[in-house]
Amino acid sequence: MIGPSWIRRLVYRKLVSFLFLLYLSLILLFIINIDQKEITSRSQESMSVIFFSPTDQTAAGLGTMTNNRTDRLRGQFLRQFGLNKSSHRIPNAVSNSLELSKGGTLKFLEPTPLEEPEVYENSGGRGTGDFFGLGKETHLYSAFVDDRKEKAYIRIMTLNSQGAARTSGIYCHFNDPLFSSPRKAEKYQLCENHGKKFGGYIYSCHVPDTVEPGSIQSIDLTLTKYGPKIALPVFSTRPHEDRIHFLSSYPRVFKTNPYNVNNPFQVPYTPAGPQQISSTASTPFHVPLSFAICVSPLFGNISAFRLVEFIELSRILGAEHFYFYNHSLPDVVSDVLRVYADTGLVTVLPWRLPDVVAPRDVWYHGQLLANNDCLYRVMSRHDLVSFNDIDEYIVPHGNSTTWRQAFSDLLKNDICGFSFQSAFFHQGPDHPRDAQLLTTAVTARSRRFSQVRTKVMLCPWRVFEVGIHHISKQNREEWQTVKIDPSDVYLHHYRKCSSDYGMVCDRWDRDTTITDRYSTQLTASFDASVQDLYKKGILTNVTKNFHLMDGV
Repeated sequence: MIGPSWIRRLVYRKLVSFLFLLYLSLILLFIINIDQKEITSRSQESMSVIFFSPTDQTAAGLGTMTNNRTDRLRGQFLRQFGLNKSSHRIPNAVSNSLELSKGGTLKFLEPTPLEEPEVYENSGGRGTGDFFGLGKETHLYSAFVDDRKEKAYIRIMTLNSQGAARTSGIYCHFNDPLFSSPRKAEKYQLCENHGKKFGGYIYSCHVPDTVEPGSIQSIDLTLTKYGPKIALPVFSTRPHEDRIHFLSSYPRVFKTNPYNVNNPFQVPYTPAGPQQISSTASTPFHVPLSFAICVSPLFGNISAFRLVEFIELSRILGAEHFYFYNHSLPDVVSDVLRVYADTGLVTVLPWRLPDVVAPRDVWYHGQLLANNDCLYRVMSRHDLVSFNDIDEYIVPHGNSTTWRQAFSDLLKNDICGFSFQSAFFHQGPDHPRDAQLLTTAVTARSRRFSQVRTKVMLCPWRVFEVGIHHISKQNREEWQTVKIDPSDVYLHHYRKCSSDYGMVCDRWDRDTTITDRYSTQLTASFDASVQDLYKKGILTNVTKNFHLMDGV
């Protein structure tokens, strides 16, 4: 039989060990809690500084020029969304299954892979760049509320490594008293990451039925279910009420709050259901269309004159707004963009990649992710948007001379966009070397049209994902992409012909469409813009005579 003293010693030893372990656990939990609160408070402080009313937030998205970071999170918000007005200077530059339709998943369209263009090496000391770091290899750029389906989602534009995409998740925390548990996002890999270490992803969180999508202005995100939070502003993708019935076919219905009858959820908008669409699938739009251009990330020795020519000719063709992504540009080009931004014509978004993303580890400076960010960013503002570079122009060649004339009768209720073949325009030995306008001076084009180097113009509300050369996924299966015959419209590509993918570069035709149709108006607008830039001192150190294919 065991004596009382032995029992007491045993109990004391066990109790002391238990209390010691409990003490260590409490200390560890206290340290973790302090760290998480500090991170969360930094994010919340940033959000409180920059969040305006919905009207101010919308206004900040158009005609804006963003600048450099001032601190880790606050500066990122200010730069990315154009809310820092203290300075405009940009430094010198030397998946995957998602419910995409009510009936199921859309067919995946495999693009023809092209060789990656030459990338611009310019790194060092940028930290997370213009992205929000959520872990070492998960970088967030933007978030949008997408309520085009029967269910609403938060779409998060993310630059991820393949390893992080396989092993990590993203959780959304909604400010909903009825649904406090975080929701894990569904992962969707963009179509043209080309096997690089880093690529673009869209993460989608289903918005709880008790949360009104239009009321969401920010979203807290974590890598683990209850880890440190990063807060992202959330932007709407919903067009104005007078246009929604042309674009939508799903009514929005929200549940009311059963626990607070005095404060039911208010639904400020309800898109038209199928019964409200008066036009048929074969009937064109009967409202003036709004056109915009999303330009791939800009970098390197870009000519200020070529940029002015691109903007002015595109305006004549029909573009009403331009969205540029600034990877790295010389001061003079940034200053030109600032002048246009001050007029409300241009929005410039920063696009410096995180330090951990080497140029060789991502396709063409993250072009595909930038394109899809722009797709969702313009969704609430424009009816037709093209995705191209500043040496590319979508030019009508039939009876139409502008985009509005060419596409207003083509955009019907069963169409999500248009695909254009391209032709190379290259400066030959007989072309003038000191002409001010590239597009009127260079009239030799490749006889063969490329059906691989295509570009698209699309209705953003009807597209889920855009590729570089094609519409990857429409938002509904019945919406189709129309291939436009080159006799009506095709893409002018002003660069040296590349004899790959079936292209023939030794046979040329003369095409004077730009000269014949637009030369007078283009020359006048180009000269006026250049003179204005000289008066402002922006082009002081730049000569007016230059090689057409060179930079500034």
